[in-house]
Amino acid sequence: MCPPCNYASVSTDGPERVEKFAILVLNDPHGAVIREADPPRQ
Repeated sequence: MCPPCNYASVSTDGPERVEKFAILVLNDPHGAVIREADPPRQ
């Protein structure tokens, strides 16, 4: 598993404009699923 990453602060120049994040979860025996999440509170 990857270490935690503050993706919101490194992937955009305006994180305050983000409405939702899409999270792709992959697992060999169980397949894949995409979940949506609200951005973290500032």
